[in-house]
Amino acid sequence: MKQPPSFWVSLALVSLFLAMLAALLELYAGMAWAAHRAGDPMSQRVGTPAILSFLAATCVITVVELIRGRRWAWWSTLTIAAMVLAFGLFCLVCAFRPVTPFEHSEFPFLLRAGTIFALPAAIIGVLLNLPPVRRRYLG
Repeated sequence: MKQPPSFWVSLALVSLFLAMLAALLELYAGMAWAAHRAGDPMSQRVGTPAILSFLAATCVITVVELIRGRRWAWWSTLTIAAMVLAFGLFCLVCAFRPVTPFEHSEFPFLLRAGTIFALPAAIIGVLLNLPPVRRRYLG
């Protein structure tokens, strides 16, 4: 069945966002390994880089399976987008309604983090729920 161009554009953008998330997770995992090699005593644990690498590999597998048309990949991408959107909105709420002195002093960071997390997650949610995309995976 031939898909409309909006389906392929949506799938490409969602795949790009997931690939960027995988690259970011690998970057953080690599930074932990580099700090460990530099002798930083706080980075003696292997768990954090291993978990981040596992999550990055999961993102890559999800992108591949999303392109192949798997329903579970659509649902998992939508769920992760919703969770990242919730975290981004939480950061924005903490920025605009500070309760603790930490939240009050970290307004610029919370504002940037909330925007960086919330906007791509909202875009992914909208793209995944476009009628041609939803029909392909749920139809």
